Amino acid sequence: MNLRVAYQRAQEFVEQYAENLSAGGLFVRDAQGLAMREEVNVDIDLPGYGTYSVIAEVAHISPAGAGLHIKAGPPGFQQALTAYLLRLGKRTHATVFVDHEPWRGVVRDAGYAVQPLPPPSRLVELIGDATAVGILAPEDIAEQYRNALGFLGDDGTLVIAVHAGQAVGDVLTALDAKLLDR
Repeated sequence: MNLRVAYQRAQEFVEQYAENLSAGGLFVRDAQGLAMREEVNVDIDLPGYGTYSVIAEVAHISPAGAGLHIKAGPPGFQQALTAYLLRLGKRTHATVFVDHEPWRGVVRDAGYAVQPLPPPSRLVELIGDATAVGILAPEDIAEQYRNALGFLGDDGTLVIAVHAGQAVGDVLTALDAKLLDR
């Protein structure tokens, strides 16, 4: 049997893996048709790191899903999983200022703390927030935010101009780069 594990919300991913990581396993919600001790191939998608096919054994079955013990993975899987979880864990302690949808929901679902975007004239409040890693501003006003930050002595690199058709992965990659550079 083949399973594919992918989470729409990074926070769900962290919660699912964090409780089972020390045991080398995962919980697959709503998994159906599995038997105890059955070996299954599981494709685990780690955004930014790739998709890994691992061999797991069914260790627990409940009405909510199945607990799987990872028995074997390809070279690099453990390192990628550890790095991904570390990155997601850091997101929970980082703030992104954003007001517009879909960005507000996307950033929150990716595991970042989200705060309302203040007007450019009130950015002094942001400079004092040590957890701030990004300001997502619509393209038409992003330069106003950069200028306001420049006036406060900041280089304006916190500002990421966004638009409706922009790739979500590119924005999250930019935020993660800022997060990991802190």
